[in-house]
Amino acid sequence: MFLLKKGRVKQKTIIIQFNILPSMFSQAYTLQITNLQGQPVMPAQTLYAGNNAVYLPNLPAGMYFVTLTSGKQVQTLRWVVQ
Repeated sequence: MFLLKKGRVKQKTIIIQFNILPSMFSQAYTLQITNLQGQPVMPAQTLYAGNNAVYLPNLPAGMYFVTLTSGKQVQTLRWVVQ
């Protein structure tokens, strides 16, 4: 299980935080950030348990969707970059 935290982004670094319940297996998670048209703004990244940061230096102000996927579990949040 993981949890993305909602928020507004004032810097160009988006902090993606998720918590993993104890498991016997090490799982990989796929992170995708898209604009409102569904176009990726960066290549999909593979992440692992813990706190992760993604640096997006040229991301213009606007609304984006941050999606974290692991197996059949998917969570998408709306992010606003100011």
